[in-house]
Amino acid sequence: MLTNSRILPAAILLVFLVSVFSISGTAADPEADAVAQTIVQLRSHDANGMDVSPQVQTLLTQIKQRIRALVLSELNRSSTAAPLDTASARVNIVSRLRSAGVRIGPVPIPTGSPSPSDYVKPAFGHIEEISLSVPANNPGLVLSLIKFELPCGSDFSLSGFSKANDQWNTSFVREENDYSSVTGAIGELTFQVSVPNQTNDFLVVSAAVGACTQPTPISFTLSAIKVMSQSGLSSELFKTTDPQRVQTALSTRASISTEPDSFEIGFQVAKFLERGQPSRRRTIRFVARDGSLVQTAPRIVDNDRLVEFVDEWMALPLNQASPWVSGIAGSIIACRHDVIRRRAETAATPQFLGLTPSCSPGRQIMAVGFAGLSDTFYISIGLKDGVGTILGVNTTRPNCNP
Repeated sequence: MLTNSRILPAAILLVFLVSVFSISGTAADPEADAVAQTIVQLRSHDANGMDVSPQVQTLLTQIKQRIRALVLSELNRSSTAAPLDTASARVNIVSRLRSAGVRIGPVPIPTGSPSPSDYVKPAFGHIEEISLSVPANNPGLVLSLIKFELPCGSDFSLSGFSKANDQWNTSFVREENDYSSVTGAIGELTFQVSVPNQTNDFLVVSAAVGACTQPTPISFTLSAIKVMSQSGLSSELFKTTDPQRVQTALSTRASISTEPDSFEIGFQVAKFLERGQPSRRRTIRFVARDGSLVQTAPRIVDNDRLVEFVDEWMALPLNQASPWVSGIAGSIIACRHDVIRRRAETAATPQFLGLTPSCSPGRQIMAVGFAGLSDTFYISIGLKDGVGTILGVNTTRPNCNP
């Protein structure tokens, strides 16, 4: 039997043990703590111009992986909610990071010498923004976009998560790692997710601009990730050596439209036929076939796109322009394509002379001439499933009279 003198110390010990286990149980957050540990390590590395040391490269890759693990853990904590409340999930993620000592967003610069209580941003890897969203056209997917601060510019990391067997998993990742210069980071990212097809496969298409970009021309790095939901696998359709993977533009603005097996990307470029005139939007289209990409002619939706279509076709070398041609006059079209290009490059500036009435339904004819020359070429364009095709290039105006 316990006396009062023995009950009091025992009760104190019991309260102490309960409080210790309670605190350790609520405070333990391995995913958030792992992110905080990486930021502590990054803080020990100062900026060195545009260079990124091998140690920092490893840590930047690690922090992206650890934040992805944090997002996954939060999604699985919230898995009972239907539909998922991404706003609440984001608030919880930010709260967990702050509880681990990680600051997100703007951090005031301490005046004078920083005190031990001041939060000092690392030169690399400070988290500027965290966003979670669900695409309207692909509601089974959650997108996470993380923006990291660099000594010059930013670095974006895009991840997609989907649910299978009541468990959230990573579907795809679009980010750059192991760059020795900050220019290798993704400073700006434009992306679009397609609707899923009948087997729930979909495309994630993006155009990335490096951090700390210089004045024009701008280089876009394209990506097309095929996500196969049934197998849980994803693959990049652009090969590293693909010459179409990197495109040059006059600005960082890009537009993307995508379907489960095809996509178009548009950006501003200099005109080929009307040099010296305002820039035009170049649109390139790719179709995914058997795990690779095939470039095709873009769609034509209005007369402005018709002019861009002809200008783009003329700007292409013959080997790239040939797939845009259909019909029996391929050799004649190729010859006249070469004539227009040579005259444009050496003799006179080509000019669009407007649309000419067509004798055949479903066709449009664009007249192209040259400043100071009398020659005019009549380029006949048709549509096949909304995609433009060159049907003929004539040197005389079509005569529709019988």
